[in-house]
Amino acid sequence: MVLITNFSELASQRFHSVFQVRERHGGERLTDHLELHVLELPKLPSALDRNNEPNLVLWGKFLSAGADEELEKLAMEHPVLKQAKAALDRLSADDIARLQAEHREMALLTFEAGMAAAREEAEQKGRSAGAVEVLLRAADNQVWAATTWRRGATNGRKSGGPSALVGTLAVG
Repeated sequence: MVLITNFSELASQRFHSVFQVRERHGGERLTDHLELHVLELPKLPSALDRNNEPNLVLWGKFLSAGADEELEKLAMEHPVLKQAKAALDRLSADDIARLQAEHREMALLTFEAGMAAAREEAEQKGRSAGAVEVLLRAADNQVWAATTWRRGATNGRKSGGPSALVGTLAVG
């Protein structure tokens, strides 16, 4: 199975990571036929430097190409990518396939926007809760200070006190 991402998910700086299914305790590999290959396109530049997997790097370039000119250049230099570009052109010409791809892209963008909005709302609630906590602590300190000051006044100390110590707390 191959998973190609347009984002960095793993901590490693590797462009290509391979995961295998192994028994947890003994480490015995379940089968040679089940692996997960993860290609993280943002890490492609580091793979270009090492170039220890030239075919994968080539496909990474093809998949991350931002312009038709890049695809055309790769297709002219590599016969297998010429075939891939021809297949991509056929898919792009197919109205149904193109609409499906556009709908998928819109669904992904909508999902990402919804996640960003939910994250912002959660952060805002966290900031609000933090502000309320600070105000409540300040109110507790004022009550404690006012109580201590009043107790001190009954022990022969000067009576009265700063009016800032007594007040109301409005949380909105």
